[in-house]
Amino acid sequence: MTAADPLARHLAFLRWLVASEIHRRAQAGRSIPMELRAAERDLTSALSVDGQAGVPPGEESEWITSTEAAHRLGCTERTVRRHGPRLGGRKVGRSWIFRADAVAEHAGGSTP
Repeated sequence: MTAADPLARHLAFLRWLVASEIHRRAQAGRSIPMELRAAERDLTSALSVDGQAGVPPGEESEWITSTEAAHRLGCTERTVRRHGPRLGGRKVGRSWIFRADAVAEHAGGSTP
């Protein structure tokens, strides 16, 4: 275990706390301060690799959005999100990103 691991765990816990508070406020119909949203964004960036949260080191392939994946596959974004893991997707915050090569491979063989 490196010195960065405990820091990453603490940052992940703080991000979870902030996200929980945002969710709680949204469910209660209360306003969400800009500072809270900024904290969530900054913590997500701090936990990301080159600004792409959820993309592990060593996986430098091209990543595309669910909109682009749907366009390439000729289906809806909802269908792409539903089949996210099977299409090589990763959940990043509230959005999905997909490995372009996995989507291209799937587009050549079958439908989602």
